[in-house]
Amino acid sequence: MSFADTDSDHSIGALMSDCCFCYTTDKYYFLPTLLSAAQARKNISTGKADVLIIGFDFQNNEESMLREVAKNLGVSVQFHDRREIRDLPIYMARHFLDQLLSNTYTNIIHIDGDTQIYASIDPLIQAPLPSGRIFAAPDPMALLFGEPDRLSLKTTAYLHSIGLPSNIAGRYINSGVFRVARSDLKAIDLEIQKQCEKNLPKYFFTEQDAMNVAFGDSISLISMKWNYPAFFEFFEYDFIESEHIKHFMSNPRPWHGPFMPWGKAAHSPYVDMISAHPQLRNYYRPMSKRTVARYIVQQRVKKFMDSRIWKTKSIARKIREFEKHAAV
Repeated sequence: MSFADTDSDHSIGALMSDCCFCYTTDKYYFLPTLLSAAQARKNISTGKADVLIIGFDFQNNEESMLREVAKNLGVSVQFHDRREIRDLPIYMARHFLDQLLSNTYTNIIHIDGDTQIYASIDPLIQAPLPSGRIFAAPDPMALLFGEPDRLSLKTTAYLHSIGLPSNIAGRYINSGVFRVARSDLKAIDLEIQKQCEKNLPKYFFTEQDAMNVAFGDSISLISMKWNYPAFFEFFEYDFIESEHIKHFMSNPRPWHGPFMPWGKAAHSPYVDMISAHPQLRNYYRPMSKRTVARYIVQQRVKKFMDSRIWKTKSIARKIREFEKHAAV
């Protein structure tokens, strides 16, 4: 599919760079999003990109405080009305960026807030992006595609059920981190909105499914180090270069507690942020003790059960191939 040129008159902030490294969030995810954004600012060279949080569903009396906290961390925050994304779920906000971002941004990277950033983002910002292409990393489902175990068979059947041919299903991407050129953004946004409007009831992974269906053959795969599934820590894939961006894709997440496999190393930054900025405490929703106890047990069982799937030679071979041919 070819992309149309686009322009936007909606400016949301002063420009320092032509690249925007941006997040979309609501109150529930603001604390982890701010932590990730602060880590991004530390790992992006000055002038390479602006770090921006686009927030929805905040009250007027919250906005100035949150802007000030974020400003002290080198992060910009802009607030919008949910009606600007047609009152759709917050996960759809990432596909209204053409309307929300200043038209002076020509290089766009969107990232989920349930991430932590450990190393320089500069290479992802600077890598040449061919016209009409999207940069995104393979999702773990791409690794399961075509494998013989029960989970993989279920995954393979699902990917086929949403209309993905085998060559696209086998490289199914995760939309938690993606980079696009501004000249392609409007066409991407509109097509994904269209796909979701028509097919959302059958999309279990919502807009991510839509992105794969609409643009699977226009996606250039990047290394999984740019969108590293946190549960991979259970299995120690040494052939993935150091994880630059770690993505906590499902509950429990590190702000919930020091669970396996990340432990205190990933949990402590949230505690430290609240300690340094007590006014953020209202944006933290702790789990009940019963839920914490359940997840402690669940994570231990998960490591044992999943090792039979994720530690196979076939999975390792697929990861090596993805990494060998990664665009960046």
